[in-house]
Amino acid sequence: MTKRLWVQGSKELQWFDDQIMGFEKTKEAIKVKLGEAKANKLCNEAIYYIGIGSNDYVNNFLQPFLADGQQYTHDDFVNLLTLTLKKQL
Repeated sequence: MTKRLWVQGSKELQWFDDQIMGFEKTKEAIKVKLGEAKANKLCNEAIYYIGIGSNDYVNNFLQPFLADGQQYTHDDFVNLLTLTLKKQL
């Protein structure tokens, strides 16, 4: 499972875990500028969007020559993707 996505405006793929760490750094910078209480309020009231493409499923499960497609059943692979995303969020 790749867990990598195109970042808007970027020419490179980034791991989703790296994007989460980048967000944590951004939150810390906001805390420095606004103070912890205001930063927490801002982040808690924000609307977040996570766009998920089909690349993990198509590139890793439907391609018969890749190990993930041979290692997991369809339902197991969908559960793996779902559980991985839940852990990351």
